[in-house]
Amino acid sequence: LPCHNSTSPDGIPYIFLNKTAETISAPLCHLFCRSLPTGSVPAFWKKAIIRPIHKKGSKMKPQNYRPISLTCALSKVMEKLIAYRLKEYFSVNHLFSPLQYGFLNDRSTTAVLLRTLQNWLSHVDQGGCIDCIYFDFRKAFDSVSLPKLFFKLTSCGIRGSLFHWIRDFLSGRSQFVRV
Repeated sequence: LPCHNSTSPDGIPYIFLNKTAETISAPLCHLFCRSLPTGSVPAFWKKAIIRPIHKKGSKMKPQNYRPISLTCALSKVMEKLIAYRLKEYFSVNHLFSPLQYGFLNDRSTTAVLLRTLQNWLSHVDQGGCIDCIYFDFRKAFDSVSLPKLFFKLTSCGIRGSLFHWIRDFLSGRSQFVRV
């Protein structure tokens, strides 16, 4: 969790969980073990405080701000546990594409750029030409189709209470802006 004094919508400062992790891990485990089998997420875990942070340029233009989403601290812990297990499942079952570089250990934008450059240089050395088109998928994560994501999860073997928990976690979310 982030190690700062911000308070999440559930009123729990992130730093509190960091400082008391060893002491509260057993009660949290009990709470999480009750949430997962039911496939339901507490409603307040799905609320977020949006803090606009100025990037650059005129402070009068909304596009010069980026939103920082402060989500419930307990939700964030559970989310990290689920994400860890999903990555482990996908890795063990070879469900990640070898071309997947984002959000995986030992892979990075630098690694994909080096691989691409190596492929291009090899192609040019063999007398070939390279044509390159770049796309900027702005706000790509904001436009993920939830029905398609849910279909993909089930086709990868994510079913039962875990699937229902993820679906509930991603559905019915609310947010408000705090300036």
